Amino acid sequence: MAEIKKEIRAQGTNPEVEENKQKDSTTIKNELCEIFSTNLKKLKSAMGWNQNEFAAKWDGMSTGALSNYLNGERIPYVEWIVYLCNIPDFHERGLDFTVNDLLSEDFDPEGTLKFKGSLSNGTHAYIEHSDFIGNYLCYFNEQSDITDKYGNKNTRELRYGVLSVYDDINGVTARRVTKVAAVFFKASESSKAFALKKDLDSFHNVSCVDNSKLSAKGERNKKIIELMSKKAGIYTGELTFSGQFAFVDITSKAYNDKALIVLYVPPKSTITNYVGGIGSIASVSHGREHMPTAQKIIISKHELAGSAESISPHLNMSYPNLTHIKDGQDIGKLCDKLYGGDYDCLNREDKIAIIQNRVNKIIKDYIKDNLCCASSVSEVEDAQIYKLIAASVDE
Repeated sequence: MAEIKKEIRAQGTNPEVEENKQKDSTTIKNELCEIFSTNLKKLKSAMGWNQNEFAAKWDGMSTGALSNYLNGERIPYVEWIVYLCNIPDFHERGLDFTVNDLLSEDFDPEGTLKFKGSLSNGTHAYIEHSDFIGNYLCYFNEQSDITDKYGNKNTRELRYGVLSVYDDINGVTARRVTKVAAVFFKASESSKAFALKKDLDSFHNVSCVDNSKLSAKGERNKKIIELMSKKAGIYTGELTFSGQFAFVDITSKAYNDKALIVLYVPPKSTITNYVGGIGSIASVSHGREHMPTAQKIIISKHELAGSAESISPHLNMSYPNLTHIKDGQDIGKLCDKLYGGDYDCLNREDKIAIIQNRVNKIIKDYIKDNLCCASSVSEVEDAQIYKLIAASVDE
């Protein structure tokens, strides 16, 4: 050992420092083994797997090797931890994590699953089909403000529509179905929209919730279609639900158009009677050209107070909220951990793999959140529109 130290000194390196570095590296590796072991047990418990099931899910992993990892005796190569992160069962249950998460002391899969579960199990607390029945005015921006190929930008105008949601019963199965009919008007035809809404309200409240009233309900529904058909391009379809969102799926043969309105569904504890809110609408024929367009839309059971200029800003679209600054800071902190000593026991390839794994997740999350949408509609925005509608009723 003395000879080795002499040789190291001859090369200009302090042997005591090198020995301490080796001890520090061993200590860090042991700590990572312990953290990884703890987090592996958390995953196993959260998913309810036994050891054989866990090894089978972790494709190519032997039960013996898994036992070593669970006991904190070893830590696998980063490549194997990446395989672990990508087990489909985790993603199906709502668990998305990176290699760095599995090497962190605050990893909490149980908490994540409980949170996800509370969301999925709480759908019964949101308003239902029958709460949407009624007539609504629609407010949305004309999409003519897109700059054309000559550089000219047209002025945006507020457009209007009327949407009627009514109940229907399949005569064979007695299954409750929520039907929808809608028509849309130009900016200069707002008075026609308000008049049609008033006519629909005059008979829409006929109650028909059981078979004994099918006749009255049938007459009411026929009247809805009859009134709306007088306007060119009636849209018809159904209202469906998925979790906390309502989908108004409508089609117009006259315009050869299909549109989908997605609305936020508030909890029953928040409101006692649904009067409207803000959502997004994707369609074909109402844009500058006959091609798919997406925009925001307000539906309201009451005419909104205020001018078109005061309503229109609520409908402005925006680009997705990029979090590149925070993401960059997070990656910077990760690099500090990797190259500043916390993960000093890992080789360069492993450190690069961890960074790539984190970057891949950032990209995946960004695409998932922003794919096919220019702007999201938040619960906060919906609450603002609800207050706007309520204020209109008070006036």
